Amino acid sequence: MSGAWWEKIGALGEKAERATALPATGSLFTISGGRVLMTSIVGELTAACDANATASKLQANPTTGTTRDLCTAVNIASYAKGDLIGITGIAANALLPPASAGSIEGMTTPCLLQEGTLDLNVAAPGQVDGRVQWTMRYIAIDQGAHVVAA
Repeated sequence: MSGAWWEKIGALGEKAERATALPATGSLFTISGGRVLMTSIVGELTAACDANATASKLQANPTTGTTRDLCTAVNIASYAKGDLIGITGIAANALLPPASAGSIEGMTTPCLLQEGTLDLNVAAPGQVDGRVQWTMRYIAIDQGAHVVAA
């Protein structure tokens, strides 16, 4: 099937990256111009997290509407440099991995995100010394929709 949509945009869609930053409550990515289908989100720790790091989760924060958890919170205190974190796409599932690991499962369920931000929420952000580099893949649903690092 030459010319199929997945050949044109890649299996997971466009890529948006956010430079390494402290994992603290705040916006990771900004979605503008319309809706996008997030097909993958992965964070790689570029330094170990502090022993006091607390519960962390990803949230969709639309410009209009209510902020929604994309996963349940996990304590990331034991995570080491090189560990990966992400989500399954099912809000009832925990931030991956539930224990420190060098690999994680990919998203099994894409998330439809409206204009607004994709946020990281850390219960006690002032106590987190680890650093995370985030990579998101998405498919624009509306013409002109795109994602950039916040």
